[in-house]
Amino acid sequence: KGSRTRGTWAGTTSGYQSQFEQLMASGILQPDGADHLRFTEDHAFSSPSAAASVVCGRVANGRTSWMMPGGVRTYAEWQDSELTAQAPSV
Repeated sequence: KGSRTRGTWAGTTSGYQSQFEQLMASGILQPDGADHLRFTEDHAFSSPSAAASVVCGRVANGRTSWMMPGGVRTYAEWQDSELTAQAPSV
């Protein structure tokens, strides 16, 4: 709730575009200024890429689009390091 997205879909037609449009039609995304929309409630996405695509208004790879706090590592880099740390030693 409260996060902003691009105001219109700018990318190629995809399944994420229909999700973007459904969120607008349901009122979950509402206009917020001339160029943005805002989430009126929390919304869980099926993947990081689905969330990134809706926020960016185009198809986006969520593993590389999302940055960890501080903007130093991507979500993919963080996730890979967590998996390595959890892997049993052989």
